[in-house]
Amino acid sequence: MALVLVFFGRLVLRQICITIDGIQISLVICDWYESNSFFDQTTLPGNQGLCGNRTSSRQSAFETAVSGLLSNLSIATPKINGFYAAATAPVNGTSNTTTAYAIAQCAESVTPNGCRSCMKVAFNNIRSCATDVTDGRAVDSGCFMRYSATAFFRNNQTSDIVPFLLEGETSTTLS
Repeated sequence: MALVLVFFGRLVLRQICITIDGIQISLVICDWYESNSFFDQTTLPGNQGLCGNRTSSRQSAFETAVSGLLSNLSIATPKINGFYAAATAPVNGTSNTTTAYAIAQCAESVTPNGCRSCMKVAFNNIRSCATDVTDGRAVDSGCFMRYSATAFFRNNQTSDIVPFLLEGETSTTLS
């Protein structure tokens, strides 16, 4: 038996996991496996969206920008070598210059189809956060997605995802 302590902000979350042949830990989620490779797993029970607590005075405009940005990232990320993308989108309808920031990443051990499936689940788990708050995360065994109204990466660290949105996929305008 193993006792795992994970520090998440100021909270200490405890999770007890019994190891049979091995264990995979993803933040506060313990997944059991029995002589099976877990490296190609993309979505498992326990996947979730984690919504922040900051709001915007123009939440509707922010929600629209984030929804398009996350949708585009979920389409592009499985097509990008390394399964990682960081992008921004302008928040239209605001008086000052406001930007939405987002990243998406899949484990490099999954297939493009596995990444696509995981991104779809992550997008569905996180998009409801944007209706209420300006930051959110989605966590699954094979991928991660995050958005915020506050920059958490430099402007020169963005990915040009537009070429990966072609092939009949719908895209929104990105900056």
